[in-house]
Amino acid sequence: MSREEGKGMESVQSKLTEILRHHSDQDESKWNQVPQTGNLAELGFIDSFGFLSAVEEMEKHFKITLDFSEYDPDVFLSLQGLSDIVQRKVNS
Repeated sequence: MSREEGKGMESVQSKLTEILRHHSDQDESKWNQVPQTGNLAELGFIDSFGFLSAVEEMEKHFKITLDFSEYDPDVFLSLQGLSDIVQRKVNS
């Protein structure tokens, strides 16, 4: 990964965290310790309704369409996996 791709990934991940946090019922302090891997729903960071609302906002913000039928839920429900998916869509 080039330095520029790394920077782009950081900004995508930061924006995704912000969007997910906005659609979560969790306390702000919990999001300061969000894991890169692990299912965010199972870990209690976001529920299914919050996730769907967050996806809508992600699609608008990044001007992409996310088709989760293409991905394993364990991939798109982790911050790292979701970041990778969005980054690939943004770059394509």
